[in-house]
Amino acid sequence: MASLYTHARSHHQPQRLVWMMVFGLLIVLCMAAFPWTLSKMFTEEDGNRARWWGIAALASVTVGVAARLAIFGQSGRVRCPLCQGELFRAQRCRKHANARKYFLMSYNASMLVDLFTRGAFLCKYCGTPYSLAKSFRKQRAKARRY
Repeated sequence: MASLYTHARSHHQPQRLVWMMVFGLLIVLCMAAFPWTLSKMFTEEDGNRARWWGIAALASVTVGVAARLAIFGQSGRVRCPLCQGELFRAQRCRKHANARKYFLMSYNASMLVDLFTRGAFLCKYCGTPYSLAKSFRKQRAKARRY
């Protein structure tokens, strides 16, 4: 079976996809850091060090919420060039048959996992494959022409 990504198109705004990847990674890291720093705060016997672990826990929550707000603010701006669907906006409409959804994950989280692991993703509305590598190569070629 041939891969769905062999004939992937280039996305017209790969920078926005990269920023969504960075914010998504920040959210995951903050979700992992919060329980760890909270447990360190409660198990620390030195009061001064426990206070710093508490500040670190609060900082991880703050950064996680800020990254989530950034994704929410940018989600309407990242669109599929073909169908004009908003890629990171959660909508209850019908998804394409080839849309990927991993176990216990949403379509958006599955799209971020595909971007991190493959450097490509499928539009969840029209099923068109897009590649980040092809997008950046295309932009470099345009820059060399001018």
